[in-house]
Amino acid sequence: IRLPSLAQLPPVVRARLRSEAMALRRQALGAARRQVEEARERLERAGWPARSLVLTGVPLPELLRAASAARAQLLVVGARGAGGLARRLLGSVADGAVARSPVSVLVVK
Repeated sequence: IRLPSLAQLPPVVRARLRSEAMALRRQALGAARRQVEEARERLERAGWPARSLVLTGVPLPELLRAASAARAQLLVVGARGAGGLARRLLGSVADGAVARSPVSVLVVK
């Protein structure tokens, strides 16, 4: 069975797929912003100054760039606990942050 590539689909179908993909992206970014803002508010209520930021792109470089731009003193990253082949193929953002960040890194599992 051979599936057609996106380029082989009629223009009206390609346009519809792009439109739906953009709508899903906007929805996902909105949900991410709400979750991050809620976390920031909880931290501030507990007495921790915090800023919230939602970025898209390759995770580790974006994270390190944002930490540098914010002149962060501490970078807190989560570890999902992926192991085995997935970790070898995809790497770990937490591992990369520990290895490459110029500031202290706290890894939370």
